[in-house]
Amino acid sequence: MLLLKYSISFVHTLTSSGAEAKVILYEGKSHTDLFLQDPMRGGRDAVLEDICSVMRETSHNDDGNKGNYDPRRLQRRMVPEILLKLAHKISPF
Repeated sequence: MLLLKYSISFVHTLTSSGAEAKVILYEGKSHTDLFLQDPMRGGRDAVLEDICSVMRETSHNDDGNKGNYDPRRLQRRMVPEILLKLAHKISPF
């Protein structure tokens, strides 16, 4: 619940400064899942797909090129699931 409190406070600070922001929570996800466990897990990743969709919407690339990375493409697994669950459990974040 502490993470939710800080997330809401951060979004409030951003929006009161004129930025567009919202809180989106993903059940079962920790702070490190996005950049550590999930990429190593492989497959599709809802968080990464959401981030890429926002980046595409806000891209100001003049040549219209939004990049060639497709987050919907299945990625290969890098480590066994047991190691990812262990990392999730012992992560201090």
